Amino acid sequence: WATMAQFTTWFGNAPYLIYGIQLLPLTPIAENRDANQAWLREMYQPLAQSCAADTGCTLQGWSVLQLAIMASIGNVDTAMQLAQEIPDVAFDSAGGNGHSMTNTLHYFATRPKVAEPMDLPDIFVVDPPKEDYSPSFDCGSPQTCTPDVLATMAAGYTCEDRISWLMNWQGMDMAGACDRVGRAEFPTECGGCVVPETAVAAATNGSA
Repeated sequence: WATMAQFTTWFGNAPYLIYGIQLLPLTPIAENRDANQAWLREMYQPLAQSCAADTGCTLQGWSVLQLAIMASIGNVDTAMQLAQEIPDVAFDSAGGNGHSMTNTLHYFATRPKVAEPMDLPDIFVVDPPKEDYSPSFDCGSPQTCTPDVLATMAAGYTCEDRISWLMNWQGMDMAGACDRVGRAEFPTECGGCVVPETAVAAATNGSA
C-alpha cells in the first residue's frame, strides 16, 4: 500500500472526475498553476475524450473545467461558444456548484494570451443510436414514451439522457426520474414519459 498509486477518486472512476478535481476552483490563483502549459496540454485530450463520452460530465458541471483548460491552452473563442451551451442544471451539480455562467465566461475571457494555441484534437463522441436502437426503459408508458419522445431534445439533452442521468447519478428509481423530467422539468418535450397514475397508485398501495 505504501507505494501504490491509483487513478481514481472516492466518488467515481471516470477520468473527467479525476482530472476535474485537480482543476477546482477557477479563481485568479489558478493562473499560477496553468502557467505550466505542458501539464495542461498533456491532460486536455484524455479529459475531453472522457467528457465527450458521458453526458454526466456536462450535466454535473465538470465540462466547465474542461472548457477552462481549452481556453487556457489558447482556444478562448471556442470555449466561450461551447460554454453558452452548458445547461443551467450543471451549475447546481457536483462539478459546477460554485461556478456560474457569468463567472465561467469571465474566467475564459481573461485567460492570458498563448503564443501558440494548441490544436484541438478530434474528440471521441458516443456513436449516434442506430436506426433499430431501442431505449432500455419506457417509463411504464410504452404508448406515449416512445423512442421518438425519448430522443426529443430538452435544453440540450434528450429526454432519455436526462432520465438516465437521474437514475445513474442521483440514485433515483425509474418512476421518480421519469416523473421529474416528464412532469416537473420538461412537460412539453418529455411529457409522454410520465409514469401512469395507476402505476404510481399501485406502487404506493403495495408499499403501504
